[in-house]
Amino acid sequence: MDTSARASTITWNNKHILIDGKSVFHYSLFKKGIVTLEDLVNDKNEVIVKQNLSESNFTPMEVFHLMQIYDVLPTHS
Repeated sequence: MDTSARASTITWNNKHILIDGKSVFHYSLFKKGIVTLEDLVNDKNEVIVKQNLSESNFTPMEVFHLMQIYDVLPTHS
């Protein structure tokens, strides 16, 4: 699978992205445009929660959920 295909992978209800053994869906993040893995990085290819959080439009709970997602993303070697 090429990089662009991985980037367009849907984040939510994904059988490879599991928290406590279950796939997840966070409506508030979905509503803010977090749909694919590509949406988890900014234009500079930086992980979005590493941005200045006081300038982000994410609530503290949404940041927590995003960090959970980053922690469980499968790595590809």
